[in-house]
Amino acid sequence: MARTRGFLRTQLWVWPLVAALVLVLIGIWLRVKLEGATKQQIADTLQTILNANVEALRSWSANMKSDVENVAEDNRVRELVAGLVKTAQSGGQVQATLLTSPLSAALRAHLKPILERQGFNGFVVLDTNFLVIAALRDQLVGVEKPPGNEEALAVCLAGHALVSRPFASVQALKDQEGNLRAGVPTMFAAAPVRAADGHAIAILGLRIEPDKDFTRILATARSGQTGETYAFDREGKLLSESRFDDDLKRIGLIPDTPEARSTLALELRDPLVNLEAGKTSPRRRAELPFTHAVREALDGHDGADANGYRDYRGVSVVGAWTWLKDFDFGLVTEMDRTEAFRPLRI
Repeated sequence: MARTRGFLRTQLWVWPLVAALVLVLIGIWLRVKLEGATKQQIADTLQTILNANVEALRSWSANMKSDVENVAEDNRVRELVAGLVKTAQSGGQVQATLLTSPLSAALRAHLKPILERQGFNGFVVLDTNFLVIAALRDQLVGVEKPPGNEEALAVCLAGHALVSRPFASVQALKDQEGNLRAGVPTMFAAAPVRAADGHAIAILGLRIEPDKDFTRILATARSGQTGETYAFDREGKLLSESRFDDDLKRIGLIPDTPEARSTLALELRDPLVNLEAGKTSPRRRAELPFTHAVREALDGHDGADANGYRDYRGVSVVGAWTWLKDFDFGLVTEMDRTEAFRPLRI
């Protein structure tokens, strides 16, 4: 024992090494504790942002439903729609008859200031057979069972107002570049138009531009330079616009053209590699699994992951997700892992 103490007194170089070892062990312990606390804070922040987006969507949707219900209950609208329903049932050249009917012109004139005041970009009226009997644009009149949200229309006809998911337009509409083309993302707030006895005789749909409303709401509550919140359907297809459209064009996930947008064009699949780093996915696109967040949400498992997983670009991200049954689509809030853990690295 005395010899050991003597050795330590004479070998002074040992003390700095002992001190360094102690500091390293303390540093490792602090790092583990800080990383755990940071992950919990990241998960809480992501969940808060996700919840804020959910509440914003629900509030906006309630306002849209209220607006379309008020219009559908307007006595003049009900009167004109009832007349058009009878006109459509009269037989003959239905489209020509509807287009030339003074009822159609009167409905357009009546609705025009209402649409402008409330921010809608068009309207459509369908009878109980889902025949378009009136619309702002002539091309839609006479179309039978227009594709997109057929189940939702049936629910609406049963007496419930709704806001549809974004879907690709059948007829040509102006895109963000001002070009007329089919397949432009569109949405509708819809409500039943009722006869005097209260039963539904038609559906009134007021057109919403997803880029100006739906996507804008999801872009309001996002964090940092890489944070985003997006919506997707049961097929894992993006319903809102990605924050990284320019990057997606560069890495080939969407066409590199001015009018190309990720909305309704991108399947949220895990490429298994970081495409941003110039790597090539080892599988064909259709063979790739959905991203971790999308898979979990589609399986009905709400949650958050602060450890990290690959997003649709193959970039490591942290995220929170949920499936909204009342909207029939999922929401994901994500941020690049590098940015999320930047304070810990400092």
